[in-house]
Amino acid sequence: MLPAVPDLLEALKSRMAETIIPALPEDAVFAQEQAGLMLATLDWLIDVQADQYLYEVVENGDHLGLLDTLRGIAGDDEETGDAVGQPGPPADEVPVQAAHLVDLDDLRECNRRLKGLTGALYTRIGAHGGPDQVDRARHALAAVARRQERRERAFYRMTGFPVDAEDLGTVLRDQSPTT
Repeated sequence: MLPAVPDLLEALKSRMAETIIPALPEDAVFAQEQAGLMLATLDWLIDVQADQYLYEVVENGDHLGLLDTLRGIAGDDEETGDAVGQPGPPADEVPVQAAHLVDLDDLRECNRRLKGLTGALYTRIGAHGGPDQVDRARHALAAVARRQERRERAFYRMTGFPVDAEDLGTVLRDQSPTT
């Protein structure tokens, strides 16, 4: 049986903390500081790695929904229509139904493409839409941005920079369409 990624990361962290750091000379302040940063990074990776796929699935759903909303505001166009017609895996089947899983790199690339299409369509609405269209587009984008900001704060909570950030798994389960 293969060890799980969190187990491998925990083992690296333990070896660093129990073997490598104590062996560093006391006057090697910079090396000790860097080793401490490595431990903190391992803690952060342990915290977020299990949720990376669901993170991308939730982002995919948010951006497909936003793109569809913006299409409704701007009027249909072929390029964004094709993107909306090619959704990622359904969040209610991740990770239970492995047949629906999409390669993580492909899913991340799809999300980058969706964000680019969304940005271009939003810009087009801002340049050519009426005040009501612009206002509706702005509200739709703001709602997705608030959800994304919550995810990102949770993703980076172990760095100590976001104050009072939630656990990433909790945020993703809350934002998943199935909950």
